[in-house]
Amino acid sequence: MKRLDSYTPTNIAQRLKQLDKLQNSIRDLLSIPTQDIQFWAAISKQQLTLFTDSPLLATQIQYQQKNICIHVNNVHKLNLNAVNTKLIATEIASPSSKKNTKSLSTETIKSVLLFADKIEDNELKQALKCLADSKIKT
Repeated sequence: MKRLDSYTPTNIAQRLKQLDKLQNSIRDLLSIPTQDIQFWAAISKQQLTLFTDSPLLATQIQYQQKNICIHVNNVHKLNLNAVNTKLIATEIASPSSKKNTKSLSTETIKSVLLFADKIEDNELKQALKCLADSKIKT
């Protein structure tokens, strides 16, 4: 294991540039649109791990593991043994959104009720009346 002081800012920046080039070459190989799907690469113990939030891309990577490994070894002069895929969640906990109910004017409610009376479909009629009743109470 390397000592912590061996990681200088220039070494870290250089490694990040290498990973960016690696990601771009994989993106070109798999014909991934740049704005739609994101993925991140990490190399550890001669294994390339690709993290993505897209299940479609994760499946594509699983089927293309050998091609990706051969491509990366040839283009980037690496000696990788395997390519792994990890599917990550985009949002672990989504914040609950408050429903913003808007009130209707009395004229609109009267119009909805008049319209509901003229409809022959009983289910639609009841739904419109229920909507109008719920807006009257709020």
